[in-house]
Amino acid sequence: MNHPALVVGLLLLVVCLGLVLAIRQIFYHPLSKFPGPPVAALTPLYKTYYEVFRGGELLRRIQELHNMHGEWPLINLSNMNKVVCRSCHTDCAK
Repeated sequence: MNHPALVVGLLLLVVCLGLVLAIRQIFYHPLSKFPGPPVAALTPLYKTYYEVFRGGELLRRIQELHNMHGEWPLINLSNMNKVVCRSCHTDCAK
C-alpha cells in the first residue's frame, strides 16, 4: 500500500470534517441566530486571544460586542453574554 497517499487521504478527510463542523457551527447551530463574530462561534480560543495575546482586553471587547450587536452577543457557543451594566461607571444596584 502506498503510505503517502494514505496520509494525504487522511489529512484531506480531517480538513473536510473540520469544514463541515465549521459550517454547522456558523449556520445551523441553534445559537447561530444570535449576533456576534463568526470566529467566536468556531472556537473558545477567541476569548483566549483577547485575554492572553491582547493583554487582558476581553472585557473591553465584550463591551464593544454589546455596543455593536445589542444585548445578547454570542461570545462562543457555550457562553452567551448578557449585558448587566452598560457602563462600568453606573451603579447596577439601582
